[in-house]
Amino acid sequence: MFDHRITTTLLLLTTLLPALQAQAEVTETLTMTNYRVGTVSRGELRSAMNAASPIRENGEIFHGYTKWHINWSFRWKTSPGGACRISSVRTDLSGNITLPSLSNADTATMTQFNQYLTALSSHEMGHFANGKETARAIDNAIASLPEMPNCQVLEASANDLAQQLIRTGNMQDKQYDATTQHGKTQGAWLAK
Repeated sequence: MFDHRITTTLLLLTTLLPALQAQAEVTETLTMTNYRVGTVSRGELRSAMNAASPIRENGEIFHGYTKWHINWSFRWKTSPGGACRISSVRTDLSGNITLPSLSNADTATMTQFNQYLTALSSHEMGHFANGKETARAIDNAIASLPEMPNCQVLEASANDLAQQLIRTGNMQDKQYDATTQHGKTQGAWLAK
């Protein structure tokens, strides 16, 4: 026997559930910055790029670099008893990828550069993907926080959670570089 009351109740719950959860929003902005590698002679691409690159970290020279930054904000609602819950979240991801541009080279060197640049770009987009994943995780985690005794506790919990997820995202970037050998296993490598 089919019970229409259960069906109506389930339908009502599935309709209202999204309204009970906090509204969340992630926006993304990615900018690209290029540094110029001058005229390159045959066989000199790597040394020319090393000389031109502004990206230096711990005594190493890199040809590409991705920096991402996440900001988050949220609103809450207070119940008559003083308890507090998240009502909306906004998370903004901004990223910048720095890559080389080659102005003048022979055909063979330009072909080599273009192949390398494609692999390097793909590697750097992987870093930005880590930023995207972290931004979504922050947005979802804050939106999913349970009601808390007061708004100060809720605010501290949301910010602590976001900071923890940022640290995790930064560790994922380091692991990504270790696993890919800074893009070498993805084809972003120039022989000496």
